[in-house]
Amino acid sequence: MQQKTTQLHWLFSHWYYTLAISAFVLMLAALALQALTPKPEKVVPDAISAKPGDTFSVKKLGEPLESFTTENNETGYRYASDFAAYPNEVVVDAENTIQFVKEFITFDPDHTLAQYAEQYGQPDLELFDSNSPDSVRAHVFLTAGLVVVAHIDGDVVEQKWYFIPTTEELFLVGFGNPLSESGSGPEARPE
Repeated sequence: MQQKTTQLHWLFSHWYYTLAISAFVLMLAALALQALTPKPEKVVPDAISAKPGDTFSVKKLGEPLESFTTENNETGYRYASDFAAYPNEVVVDAENTIQFVKEFITFDPDHTLAQYAEQYGQPDLELFDSNSPDSVRAHVFLTAGLVVVAHIDGDVVEQKWYFIPTTEELFLVGFGNPLSESGSGPEARPE
């Protein structure tokens, strides 16, 4: 009994050693658990890697959430994005060539329209997207095959659309169809 009391007395009288050793053991256990825990697979397909002109591949992009047919009888696929209500879209023609990609971007105050203007020059068109609020503008770079949808406050990028470079007329009757010169975003529509 005397020996047990002495051991307990030593532990309590040298509590800082006990605390340091316990903390070290806990840290080693946490590191071991972190190393042994399997990393989750990336669930959201990488629509960024799909560009117009590429051949569409379910193997590359993963299973879409759904497919749809466009007004031009092209096939579209919707993929999960960081925003559940706004899936990314990939549109392919009859030969399975990607024609259009719409990507929704996670908010990043350092990802701005100015970066694209520096790279491509001033946009050819600045329009409103009827599917977006009037507080954003679609900046169209026709020769780059790019639309950058950015918020007017701070020019933070919300969406990027990729298309095969074309003329203004063909773009506006095609993938630019939801764009217009006047605002009529979803908040302007009656419910």
